[in-house]
Amino acid sequence: MADVLNWKPDEALVENVVEILSEAEMQSDESIPNVLERIGTLVYAGAKDRVVSLIQGRGEQLDSKKVNVALAHIDADHLTDASIEMSRLLIELTNADPDRRDVLCDQVVALMSVRDKVALQLAGAKEALGHSPDITVELVAAIDAFDEVLRPEQWRTVALGERRWARVAWAHPDYRSQLWWWLKGAGIPASAVESLKQAAQLINEFPEAQAELDILIQAEKTVSALTAKSTETKVTSIRDFLISKKQAAEAPDMTRIEQEQVRVAAADEDIEQLIYKNDQVEISVSNTHLYVDKVGAMDEIRALGATICVPEEADLQAETPFAGRLQFPLDAPQLSCGDGKLNVEWEGGHLELPLPLPDSP
Repeated sequence: MADVLNWKPDEALVENVVEILSEAEMQSDESIPNVLERIGTLVYAGAKDRVVSLIQGRGEQLDSKKVNVALAHIDADHLTDASIEMSRLLIELTNADPDRRDVLCDQVVALMSVRDKVALQLAGAKEALGHSPDITVELVAAIDAFDEVLRPEQWRTVALGERRWARVAWAHPDYRSQLWWWLKGAGIPASAVESLKQAAQLINEFPEAQAELDILIQAEKTVSALTAKSTETKVTSIRDFLISKKQAAEAPDMTRIEQEQVRVAAADEDIEQLIYKNDQVEISVSNTHLYVDKVGAMDEIRALGATICVPEEADLQAETPFAGRLQFPLDAPQLSCGDGKLNVEWEGGHLELPLPLPDSP
């Protein structure tokens, strides 16, 4: 969650893509895939808000018929050929002499980038159409073939070193997993692949060293398991955030697993829990609702109102069960979004808070 909240888009990249898109000519169906690729780049770069106006400005040029026709021009054979050549070069790279390694790395990166291009084109098409696009049987087969070729050999890509992280670091954390061919093991040093040979030589000469290697492997597995456990409850929506804040407030000294056990045990009890407070409002959460209570004079309370605003959804208006209290149902679709704003208004003033909420002042 912290990675998502602290992450900032590469403004230079975003502005460059926006400028290219603004000037792009779409005189034929063959040119549209390039436009879709750049739209997909903006989506992955966390600049989805810039996409809407660009698509609207294209009007009929990006209607569903033209987008689907353009997708048929994506060269599936090129992706298939890239996967075959990539597999050959990865094996060569693993055993290459140092003076040959950089050239091979650049060639492998270029071939793997063909997969990037297709992923971004499909992401752009999804954004333009408003739903996942229908693609040809040939392209589906080419994507599957590329992935099946790469997965068992992906460990060899570690030899690409920092080139791998550079190919995924620009993307918003929520989209990096879509570029899995770069992401997995991106933090492992390039020298690790070559070190396999040295480890084999060491263990061949000193079989006792196998026990130390086994200990190191088990330690890595333990760290990976702990990391995976910590991300099992990854906060991906406003609703998830509110629920996690409620659980943490109910049992601040418990582990996440223990907090979940408490939640399950108390599932039938709709207990409110305060999660945010300042000198104007108090915000609490129950199993079913988000509540906003105004702190202040009665004339302010009588004029109380609130909305939750999120991208691409209608504003969610608060219900008023009684004077001074506002409530929002937790199952509202707006709370499935990753971020938004809570606007509270009263006689003579207003308050705007980001969602997810900050810590109480």
